[in-house]
Amino acid sequence: MVTTLSLPEMRMSYVSRMSPYVIFQLPSGELVKATPGSILGRLSSASVRIDDPRVSEAHALVSLRGSELKLLTLRGSIRVDGRRDADVILEAGLRIQLARGVELKVVAVELPSSMTALQLYSQGKTFGDAVELTRSVYAIMPQPEPRIVPRYVQGAPAHVWNTSDGWCIRLGEGERVQLEAGATFAVAGFTVAVVSLPLPEAGMTETVFSERGYTTLQIIDRDGTIHIHATGHASLVLNGKPAQIISELISMEVLAPWYVVAGEIWPRTRDLKVLRRNWDQCLNRLRKKLREGGIRDNLVNADGTGNIELFLLPGDAASLG
Repeated sequence: MVTTLSLPEMRMSYVSRMSPYVIFQLPSGELVKATPGSILGRLSSASVRIDDPRVSEAHALVSLRGSELKLLTLRGSIRVDGRRDADVILEAGLRIQLARGVELKVVAVELPSSMTALQLYSQGKTFGDAVELTRSVYAIMPQPEPRIVPRYVQGAPAHVWNTSDGWCIRLGEGERVQLEAGATFAVAGFTVAVVSLPLPEAGMTETVFSERGYTTLQIIDRDGTIHIHATGHASLVLNGKPAQIISELISMEVLAPWYVVAGEIWPRTRDLKVLRRNWDQCLNRLRKKLREGGIRDNLVNADGTGNIELFLLPGDAASLG
């Protein structure tokens, strides 16, 4: 069954949430932000698009595994220090070769502040310590004692696995359910509790952005007029609907579906096709104004899956004036 939502309902269904991410520097020098589930490749729909015949259409995938962001191979190969790897832990300063002469640099990595773990218990008794979810799939086994094993097991009463949206669980042949801290599930006579373990070392690791000419930005929203100050450039002032896009993104502070932002700018437009046309035209005007003002045009960044955000590098700031 397909459920069709009206624009107001779609806007209400949006839930703000922060996500870990990595910032890559492309061979062109452009900085691109990627979140878990992002595809790197030649496809026009790839979140990190590299338009080069030496790169596969869907070359690699960014994946969150426990407390680490990894780059996993899909249809292409990846090399680090000349060594070919199926997966690479992403860290600032890392240089990744996708093909001969095609290299990515990891500029910054933002990790989650906590990680998901599972605890098994029954009638007040716990079975071992909480298991941190660092592998891609787990099976929950009842015999000879309740335990969690890091692999798929045919016939297991429950499986837990990682998706681009986080962790989910499926009991038997039932529907999958997204895991949230505090949730509990009854499995084969015992309870599976979802817990969140803090990571004190999580946070941004960065390198020097100025080496490629990216200057620190100060973005101020003064009653819908946007003032952007960048070292070495005259201040850029934006008005009208292009300014409103940035204003809405400053208020939201997180990734948001394009139609959520567009719905705030054109609240009377109910036709999704018309809304999309308005959005694309306005976004193109905004990016043109940014380029003309000497500001990187990916300041308003799309993640390739219909979401958009204000892409702030370390040191950048956005505020209400």
